[in-house]
Amino acid sequence: MKNGFSNFKLEILEYCDKNCTIVKEQYYIDTLNPEYNICLKAGSSLGRITREETRLKLRNVWLNRLYSRSKDNTLREFIINSLQMKLNESRLKINKLYKEFEKIKLLKESKISYTTRMKILASTKISQVVLITDTFKNVTTEYPSARRAAEALGVSNSTIMNKLKGINAKLYKNRYIKG
Repeated sequence: MKNGFSNFKLEILEYCDKNCTIVKEQYYIDTLNPEYNICLKAGSSLGRITREETRLKLRNVWLNRLYSRSKDNTLREFIINSLQMKLNESRLKINKLYKEFEKIKLLKESKISYTTRMKILASTKISQVVLITDTFKNVTTEYPSARRAAEALGVSNSTIMNKLKGINAKLYKNRYIKG
């Protein structure tokens, strides 16, 4: 460590229930503005700047861990099998998306309304309708997917997914809530 361990201290600021640790962490990040905290948002590494050297080290550790758990005899086998698996997953996703696109294209040609097409798209297994309520305006907006809701609110997709899974139930930006 470049500053030395002796120049730091560990202090427990508060005991709390594990369900509210992220909220408490964000409170202390905002209140104390810690100099050595590399993440500005509690529970998220979004916006964190990581050196390329660090990213390569982390990727190497992750790959070594995966390789050690695999049944492959050589690293070459592991890499080939991993790439083959990723390729197969990508093919499945592309095929699924292509089928959905064809359905929507057929619906468009049959002059079904945009709203109906969005409902059909939302009913597919690759997306989920998301209702977001603006508590200031008391207006609920329907989005065809979590990704569309995230784009509209200017947040990451994982933020919306965490709200949908019930991991984080508090208001977003003190304004929006899952409808």
